[in-house]
Amino acid sequence: GGGGGGGGEGAGMLGVLALAGVAAALLGAEDAAGPPLPGWAEEPWFAWGLLPFAAVNLGFYLTALPIEALLRGAVLPGEEGGRAGAAPPPAGAEVAPLPLQLAFWVRPLGYGKSRAARVRAQAPGFWAQLRGSAWNISGPGGVLGAAAAATLLPRVMPPASGRCPALGEAAWHLVVMSLLGDLCLYWGHRVQHESGYLWAKHHSFHHKILAPTPVGTIFIDPLDMTLQATLPLLVAGWAAGAHPLTFSLYCALRVSDNVVNHSGLEGPLVDVLALKCLPGRAAVAHHDAHHRSMVGRGAGNFGEAFWLWDWLFGTLRE
Repeated sequence: GGGGGGGGEGAGMLGVLALAGVAAALLGAEDAAGPPLPGWAEEPWFAWGLLPFAAVNLGFYLTALPIEALLRGAVLPGEEGGRAGAAPPPAGAEVAPLPLQLAFWVRPLGYGKSRAARVRAQAPGFWAQLRGSAWNISGPGGVLGAAAAATLLPRVMPPASGRCPALGEAAWHLVVMSLLGDLCLYWGHRVQHESGYLWAKHHSFHHKILAPTPVGTIFIDPLDMTLQATLPLLVAGWAAGAHPLTFSLYCALRVSDNVVNHSGLEGPLVDVLALKCLPGRAAVAHHDAHHRSMVGRGAGNFGEAFWLWDWLFGTLRE
């Protein structure tokens, strides 16, 4: 399931509010501004265009490619001996204590037919998914998104300060952008399931991938990308009034988290590295379940970063 049941959900909501309170306290504390920035770093084309574009690409490739290498390296044990088909240890073989086993820290989600077999059998395959994602994030879609940010955000954001953001300010803005961005994504995602036209013509394209993969994260239709990525990022940055460096960091973290959500991996290492141990955060299983069994109307688990929006609007599924 996405984030637990019963009182755990309410406790998670309180945890999110507590996290926001901590960030607010940091913002209110005496916090010297960071070092000065060179003049060219505050030019709109760089601060709001090139920098977020580079951040989004780094967030995708530096997360997707290492995880794909891990998944294809026959080192992760799974329900059929591993995602890449590695043979299980022979009967009677000495097995390391649980905390010393890799499977304790990171493992494929197990369900029915092995995930490895499902990934290998599905179409589009690895290279088609990678080409599609690269076209969206590094090609025309990504360039247009960066151009829109460089054109619109300087008109509505606070004036340039000439310095790096203060730590407390950056922390607070990251919390605000994470919550508001995921709320916008939730509705941009949900409307494409509720509308027969948007589902048939746009969002069903991404649901060709029944077993999510890292490289298939942004294998999506252009309108889908606009509703679930470009607009939520821009709205979140505008609403927070974030510094360009903080906004770019948020963009990289948001894309990286989305890749992890498509990895099919779980375990303590995943939870710590992807900060899924924080209150209200959606586990990988939350979005994985959405891909496996939720099509068209009546679907759920629309949020990506948090499960709280699904809980709040009655779409949380186990």
